[in-house]
Amino acid sequence: MKLSVVITSFNFKEYIEECVDSIINQNIGWDYEIIISDDASKDNSKKILQDRYSNVPNIKLHFNDNNIGAVNNIKLSFEQCKGEYIFFLDGDDYLIDTSYINRAITFLDENKKYSMYCSGYKFLKNKEIFPTDYFYIPLKSDVYLKDMYIDQNYISFGRVFRNYKNIVHDWMNDLYYPDWAINCEILKNGPAKCEQDRYVGIYRITGNGMLTGYSEEEKHKRHVDTLNKMKEKYSNKTINIIDCFVHNDRIREKLSNCIDNLKSSKNEILLITNTTVDQSVVEKIDYLFYDKNDRLFNPKNYEHDTVDLYKIFDDFEIHNIVPNVQKNGLSVLINLFRSLTIAKNLGYTHFQRFEVDDLYGEESLKKIIENQEMCIQENKKGIFYVNKNNNPPDFSFHYMFCEIDFFLKQCENIFSEEDYISFIKKHKSSKKFVIVEEYMYLNLINSSDLILKNGSEMYSDFPDTSWNTENSVSHNDEKYNKCVTKIYSIRKNGNDESNYAIFSYNYSSELKNRKIIVKNKDGMAYTLNHSLSDFGYWQYNIVDENIQSIDVYENDKFLYSEDLNELSSYLIFKK
Repeated sequence: MKLSVVITSFNFKEYIEECVDSIINQNIGWDYEIIISDDASKDNSKKILQDRYSNVPNIKLHFNDNNIGAVNNIKLSFEQCKGEYIFFLDGDDYLIDTSYINRAITFLDENKKYSMYCSGYKFLKNKEIFPTDYFYIPLKSDVYLKDMYIDQNYISFGRVFRNYKNIVHDWMNDLYYPDWAINCEILKNGPAKCEQDRYVGIYRITGNGMLTGYSEEEKHKRHVDTLNKMKEKYSNKTINIIDCFVHNDRIREKLSNCIDNLKSSKNEILLITNTTVDQSVVEKIDYLFYDKNDRLFNPKNYEHDTVDLYKIFDDFEIHNIVPNVQKNGLSVLINLFRSLTIAKNLGYTHFQRFEVDDLYGEESLKKIIENQEMCIQENKKGIFYVNKNNNPPDFSFHYMFCEIDFFLKQCENIFSEEDYISFIKKHKSSKKFVIVEEYMYLNLINSSDLILKNGSEMYSDFPDTSWNTENSVSHNDEKYNKCVTKIYSIRKNGNDESNYAIFSYNYSSELKNRKIIVKNKDGMAYTLNHSLSDFGYWQYNIVDENIQSIDVYENDKFLYSEDLNELSSYLIFKK
């Protein structure tokens, strides 16, 4: 069935026939039903309805034994609807445009993103229709949920909407204007289209309606009360989540700077961490969750390929290809789901997650706000960046914005390594390890409710952000002793060059003096020295194609050897 018309009635004996007949007179081109629910009227409404309409095939009459109230009567009526669409009309109002319902349904059929359709109206009081020379129209052509808690209810007359289930709730009984909240529930599914060029029906002023019968002062008071409740119920409450493992002074400083930057978004901040943080940091944030247990994946539980841990510098990029068991990925996921559970219980509806080592500039912080607004405008649940060129493709963990309930429902919740192993078994034919970025991809890629942007767009969307300025030491083999010295192939314009680079990067807070014995294929050898005074210091040398292997020493103590057979990492020069 295409349409269900719902008419609610209470003591409308003088008006109910005009209301029902205005529906019967509509030029409706589809199968439809009319559900009339009388809420135990004390006048002659029941008899009038029975005498006039009990034998009309597509009219269903329902009479409540006791008065259950407007909200419960509407809820009961909606539950009986079989139509794809619902048109709702109070029993004392009526339509005058006989093509209106057809026009509304045609629009909604052709525009799936919209949830509702409405139009303009005039008033009827004491048998006079007014105003005479104009009519009232919705103040916006397109109405979104966020519009409904700014200053008023923007939805007007003649609501035709898709038959969404469970849009009327018991808490609405406490509202002066429950229609406002019902409209918000509908708009959670998409915006409303509002006609601006005509009026299609008549609101009747009887003296005891929700909009009339009260002094201007009382009406204003009721309006403000309802508006505040709409703000409380439907405004998006977003929390910024930072997951940070503080293992050196630079991370402490970056955490403090990250918090200062995110304060500009006006969202409250939840810090979840497996290490203690300074009191000065605690005083800056709104919520702190500390778990002293840093849970790590056990590599022995999985088969694994490799992952690219890259760093971007001004003139070049370093791509470290390492086994893809992200040891600390387990804590990352457990912390994420714990923090979302906490945030939901605190009343937040949306979250943004940030990496503490991504240093956002002013333009990037503006883009973060724009992303939130774009999701609301397009009625999407969140925004993620997809690295489609990775093999396998994955989602970026550097920045994400999403509705909490949607995320928890779409993603398999991870609170232990056993949960993750169970997830892998469902999605893979083997025990091959899935990095957390691919985990996100597998959970969310098929959702049409998300805005999915190409990962490369992060650089244009956030032009003044320095990405990935810290790498977790847990990604690196213990043999490197917190300073990676390796042979890298050199790429330009996507092609391998004939020479190589010896590159060192210090992940520790200590001076690292590396002596590197470079052995060539002709049996000759020579020595390079890299002195890296602190975390983040790096040094490299270009070597020719004759290189065979390197022996790496630290303070003249032998650490390890690597040869070309182990070569997988590479360096890209941008110029």
